[in-house]
Amino acid sequence: SAKYLNWPENEKFITGVVSTSPAKGVVRMGSQLLESGQKMAAMSDDQRAVMKKGQEIYSTICAACHGMDGKGSEVAGLKDTLLAPPLSGSKIINGSAHGGIYVLLKGLEGEIEGKKYEGLMIPMGGDDDEWIASVLSYIRNSFGNSSGFVEVSDVVQSRKDTQSRSTPWTYDELMGALPQYVPSSRLKVSASDKDGDAVRAIDGKKETRYTSGKFMKPGMWFQIELAEPMSVSGVTLDTRNSAADYPRGSDVTVSADGKTWTSVLTRTAEQSFAVSELSFPPVKTRFIRITQTGSADRNFWSIHELKVRLANQ
Repeated sequence: SAKYLNWPENEKFITGVVSTSPAKGVVRMGSQLLESGQKMAAMSDDQRAVMKKGQEIYSTICAACHGMDGKGSEVAGLKDTLLAPPLSGSKIINGSAHGGIYVLLKGLEGEIEGKKYEGLMIPMGGDDDEWIASVLSYIRNSFGNSSGFVEVSDVVQSRKDTQSRSTPWTYDELMGALPQYVPSSRLKVSASDKDGDAVRAIDGKKETRYTSGKFMKPGMWFQIELAEPMSVSGVTLDTRNSAADYPRGSDVTVSADGKTWTSVLTRTAEQSFAVSELSFPPVKTRFIRITQTGSADRNFWSIHELKVRLANQ
């Protein structure tokens, strides 16, 4: 109540309650509210509006099975037996944005990573694209998750990708249908600033990072060279371990020879977050360049992990 009624110094009050309460439920809920508050402060007005709508949907529909804390609700009378899988730390939720979309559109049945759940994830494809994008954006940025926002355009594309499917997914089918990525061994990277650090963005270690070494300004770029021309449809920039170091706007260009460039995507600061899913129409190319188009006078541009997504064949 203190949080949602916006009491003065509500975070200080919540912190005091969390640190002294013997009730596990109070501690979990309070910790979640504090985490949400810190994340929301770094979001744009549009992103906060999406989070609010997503939270309303989640608490009304999803929480009954997945729990208010995203850790799954126990079946009454059956200790340690959950109705639905936890969303906190979920591979489906925290991987490609299409994973959660595919599940909401078509449903999910059977065991998940070898574990059985009592409930069934029914299809919700009858809800509109904004509804699906909002609730998934909320889930991907709550319960300890920090995996970026889902765009309405992602939902539109996922509907096209799955329009012929009429049955719920199994876990193995779902994981097999999700986008595949170019192995990092097939990539060479370079950057306009601190070029020697560029390789840290593809070393497979989330604790290391590429960093510009200076505050963000328009014109900084990060370039990817593929081993040979490939059909690709996006780049993921994961900055979760340096959450405020995401690009303040991006212009993505591609080139066959590294000399003549064509723009395939422009993103504004309002569309950026700790995980930037830079999706564009499938294109065959050899070079991809991401140019940082905004400014941040207190943050470097960092990339902890980068992935190039192959176009669906």
